[in-house]
Amino acid sequence: MNSKKAKIGMNAIAIIGLIFSIIGAVFLVLGIVLFNGLKEEQTDAFMFLFIFDGIGLIFFILGISFLVSQLLKKKTSQRLLDNGNYVVAEIFDITQEYNVEVNGRHPFVINCKYEAMDGTVHIFKSRYLYYNPESLLKNNAVRVYVDNNNYKKYYVDIDEVLPRIENH
Repeated sequence: MNSKKAKIGMNAIAIIGLIFSIIGAVFLVLGIVLFNGLKEEQTDAFMFLFIFDGIGLIFFILGISFLVSQLLKKKTSQRLLDNGNYVVAEIFDITQEYNVEVNGRHPFVINCKYEAMDGTVHIFKSRYLYYNPESLLKNNAVRVYVDNNNYKKYYVDIDEVLPRIENH
């Protein structure tokens, strides 16, 4: 049994899911409270109920679905890591993802490739790293855990080629 933990990192989908879930819950509660407070005025009470609870329900469902998708991604990565089926890929590039920005910084991604026996070249991307890992790499080969040769489901184990890093 492998004791490693899969790391997928906190990404924008998880943050949006958390925010949408909270906003949705607030709107749902606010709609119910306003409905109970305005029961005497029947015309306005149902309008508040539909507006606040409708918007709240949409936000809450979207937020929960985003969070569930991230949870499933993490479980899939952990299952791949526990299964132990991997290929050894060669790191060929380290790039910054300029389409993603967190606190004014663009994350780095390690790109690696694996050539299958049939000659097909598979390109894999690591999770986001918020530091430049280029000078820290221990070697140029990395394990990529795949789902029984379904290369669309993979987990790049970059922790084995990078030292343990603590930001202070």
